[in-house]
Amino acid sequence: MAIGFSGKPYQMLASWEDASYRDVYLLDFKAGLRKQMLLKKAFTVDLSPEGKYLYWYEGGDKAWYLLDLAKSLIRCLTCLSWWLSIMKNMTLLHPGPIWNCRLDQG
Repeated sequence: MAIGFSGKPYQMLASWEDASYRDVYLLDFKAGLRKQMLLKKAFTVDLSPEGKYLYWYEGGDKAWYLLDLAKSLIRCLTCLSWWLSIMKNMTLLHPGPIWNCRLDQG
């Protein structure tokens, strides 16, 4: 599983806007399939190491998003209410004292 990009639909738009947009595709090399997942993204979109999620930054709302590929569900990672509900029972593995804690332990 991999991701691919195409900026072809936005080539003319890029000549008068200060952004280069791309559509994002999920590529399945074994099956020989390409599926369009996201449209007109200005920032980098990445695939999670396990291949379960796409994640990206949206400059307009200054937020990070996640697309669950199995459920076709998009979530805002930096919207506080959703973030806290997901992270409540998880340990974040990031260096530094703030992130190495469990949110369900005072």
